[in-house]
Amino acid sequence: MNSCPPNESCKISTSSAPIQPTIGEIAEKTLIDRFTEIRRQAGELLTQTSSKSDAVHLLRVACRRAEATLDFFRAVLEPEYRRRMIKQLRKLRSRLGSLRDLDVMADQFGRKSSEGTTILVGMIRRDYEELMVALVPRIRAFLSKETQFDPPTPRPLFGATAKKLTNKPFKAWGYRRAEKIAKRFLAFLMQSDRNVKALHQLRIRAKKLRYSLEMLAPVVTAVVDSRAYRRLHTFQTLLGDIRDGIIQCKRLKNFAATTDRRSARCVATSHAKERRAKHAQLVRRLERLRSKRQLHAFEKELTSLLAPSDAPK
Repeated sequence: MNSCPPNESCKISTSSAPIQPTIGEIAEKTLIDRFTEIRRQAGELLTQTSSKSDAVHLLRVACRRAEATLDFFRAVLEPEYRRRMIKQLRKLRSRLGSLRDLDVMADQFGRKSSEGTTILVGMIRRDYEELMVALVPRIRAFLSKETQFDPPTPRPLFGATAKKLTNKPFKAWGYRRAEKIAKRFLAFLMQSDRNVKALHQLRIRAKKLRYSLEMLAPVVTAVVDSRAYRRLHTFQTLLGDIRDGIIQCKRLKNFAATTDRRSARCVATSHAKERRAKHAQLVRRLERLRSKRQLHAFEKELTSLLAPSDAPK
């Protein structure tokens, strides 16, 4: 029997609203990707016989991204699991950070040729090898631990009280979560001082926001090409250069105090002086980026990115 009105043709709708991924689906997929990348980079580091500098850096970045993911989805993750994994990641990342600092120094001194620089590079490489020897068993121990996804019996990933939240669409929730992290970063950026501790905290928060924005990639394809993301990357790079200079000055002072070779002491003292002058230049550049005009533009870019016209209200 035809139910269409007289003299009118029936139109069958074949369109349907796209199914949005849920918070639980995005959280699980992202965490699996993050820990898979950690295992891959750790394997690269353990098997390389030549320069390990790139592998150290990439493994450290992978650990930071995993930490940011655990924090981003903290509302739905099983609390004990989240705390345990963050603790393990921070221990590993801390040791990788010391290796990375020595890598940066060795690369800078390796471009110069003198008796003093040769001695300092030798001291740096000695410390590097000692740290690497201590790090390898810790990497193996980390790889042997479960990450909640391991067969044959993976344990619950999500907290018992967050079951309803995991089934909600990710997009609106993800925007709100990223917006909250962005507001905290901007507030700290406007108020923080120039001292070493404040700059270090600012760098940590910049990384957290950058990696949090990356969580939106499943629903916002252009997030990493946005002006806000690129500006944030500039902040992070500049703050990283500032931190490298601070760490280098401390290590150079220690090298100068422990070597009995006058040429090495002179090179260490001279390079530390150069790094302090460079530090002052970098801080002045940072202050220009933190001007009212620049901060206002950055805030507008973040607001536009986190509240596009098609975002659910």
